[in-house]
Amino acid sequence: MESGRWRWIQQGSKAELGPLAPDETVVRMMATFDEGIYRRIAELLASRPDVRLQTEHGEDLEFLQWFPGLRRFAAQSLRVQSIDGLRHVANTLEHLALGDTLRRLSRRPVGKLGQLRRLGINGSWRDLEAISALVRLERLGVGSVDLDLLRPLTSLRRFESGLGTIRNLDLLPSIGELESIELYRLRGSHDLTSLGEIPRLVRLHLASTRSITSLPSLERCASLRWLVLDTMTGITDLRPVAAAPNLEVLLLIGMRQLDAESLRPLVGHPTLRAGIWGFGSDRRNFAAQDLLPLPPEPFGYAISRRGERVAAEPVPWTQPGWDGIGYEEA
Repeated sequence: MESGRWRWIQQGSKAELGPLAPDETVVRMMATFDEGIYRRIAELLASRPDVRLQTEHGEDLEFLQWFPGLRRFAAQSLRVQSIDGLRHVANTLEHLALGDTLRRLSRRPVGKLGQLRRLGINGSWRDLEAISALVRLERLGVGSVDLDLLRPLTSLRRFESGLGTIRNLDLLPSIGELESIELYRLRGSHDLTSLGEIPRLVRLHLASTRSITSLPSLERCASLRWLVLDTMTGITDLRPVAAAPNLEVLLLIGMRQLDAESLRPLVGHPTLRAGIWGFGSDRRNFAAQDLLPLPPEPFGYAISRRGERVAAEPVPWTQPGWDGIGYEEA
């Protein structure tokens, strides 16, 4: 996940236009400005390609003409009427996040961003096929999508989808080189069989989709290290999870339908080293911890059986090479 401070720039404050500190990683524009102010903001970013420019105001993106060389950009204004201004940074932009808009816009300008490596796009858009042209894309976060459109994205490593529907879920093993998948709040019914056919998958996160009531065996997912099940209330059988041969971290969050006995298939797993059990009560969580005693203790800190909080052993939750999940970070 992105770390560092944000620089907020509001109308009429010249103090906010001073040099960026090393730990400032986002410049957030809280108003629309005249050309002079945009140029001064661009000067702040000129020597900091790692900084993301973010806007939450305005009806178009034409101000991007004053930001040559921009690499990271997010537009979160509901009132945007056109994203054609992306053409000004088509040869340099690498990370892009687009929020929902009141008007249903075309994605065609996005398809012309030939250097794009990360894309997060929220809301309802027209011309979905434009994504197919982004052959350098490594990370994609999107709502509803037809996976057939992603076949040309041979470099895709991370895929996140939520608040929509996914067509042709069985195509997942043939999309890019997927190592991380997050699916949340999907609409409709979905067969997850294809997830068990991705041997290169390292991280899987499933959240808040009641219609999913079973998991495929993860026996063939030899690279899987992280698995998160968050409020997946239809899942009651963890035997498919126990089949993952090299699983290291298992997070069960908001899984009130499970109890300690649900973990029985995981007892003695050869590689599992950390877990969180969120089964709805202290009593059930402690019972789970007694059956499968992995760090940390429930809720991330150790609690003695007398009810006292004590120091917990640190758990290396961070996975080398991964900086978090969520397309809003694009």
